[in-house]
Amino acid sequence: MNFYESQLKRVVIYGYSFYGGTLHWTLRRHDIDVVGIIDNSQDLHGKTVDNMIIMNEDSFFEEYHDLGEVQIVIAVLHGWKEIRERLIQKEIRHDAIFLYRYENMEDLILSDDEIGFNKLDYSKNIVLYAGDVPEDVYQYYSADTSLQLLGLSLTQENRKHIMHDITTMYPIENDSISAYVAEDVIEHINQDNIIEVIDEVYRILRPGGRFRITLPDYRSEIYSHICVTNEGKVIYDPSAGGRYINGEVVECGHVWFPIYELVNQTLKGSKFKKIEFLCYRDSKGVLYRKRFSGYVRRASNEMLDEQICSIIVDLYK
Repeated sequence: MNFYESQLKRVVIYGYSFYGGTLHWTLRRHDIDVVGIIDNSQDLHGKTVDNMIIMNEDSFFEEYHDLGEVQIVIAVLHGWKEIRERLIQKEIRHDAIFLYRYENMEDLILSDDEIGFNKLDYSKNIVLYAGDVPEDVYQYYSADTSLQLLGLSLTQENRKHIMHDITTMYPIENDSISAYVAEDVIEHINQDNIIEVIDEVYRILRPGGRFRITLPDYRSEIYSHICVTNEGKVIYDPSAGGRYINGEVVECGHVWFPIYELVNQTLKGSKFKKIEFLCYRDSKGVLYRKRFSGYVRRASNEMLDEQICSIIVDLYK
């Protein structure tokens, strides 16, 4: 018996765009009754779906103040937290958040007690991953049942992710997590803010915890062929996204271009005192590498030297 059959009986859908429509289709497929639809869009207010009138939040709860045994499921991507807070303030129970991310249907609905930093069990070995978790990374960490991997995403929140901007503070106590992984992320952060970001990871790591950083190595041959330079310095990497406008990279591209000396100097300004480089190219382009444990997406111990184009560094608290 799956989540739908075991926990959802009569549902009110809050939000009726792509997510709400997808949820409606899914519930019908599982023979679960949809008894009401809420959407605050003026364009949809008063229209009908499946013989139900779409109503805004205030109108719906004024007319149906006694809903009986129903489950309210919020089905929006942006703004669901605000909706949840309004329902809480009105003392209206809501049962789940629907966050459709093209995953297995079993993962589509989350009960409200599954979401957020405050719901984590910090007695477990929690690993935070900066960004959306790629499937291969998730599969690797899932093999170790003693770990709980969670991505820190700007766009989604579900069983695999918490929505959080890593350039802001974490609502987590000191010494709370076992490990932190940032693969091809730090180079998107302005250099003036990097130390603050790294020191915040230091704060939430348990003593002995590891922060693994992987960055593109701009001394690798591949980057010498594709990057735009000015007076010998890289100013734009088109393969990283973003655009080069008015002398700077905008729209989420790489805003600085890591090489060993620059990374080492930056990290020495952080609170981490144990810094171990596992892979980088020196000023002559010669590769330094040592075997490492764990999984790195763009590098492995089995790769040939000429295939390596990353800087890998472990920081220990």
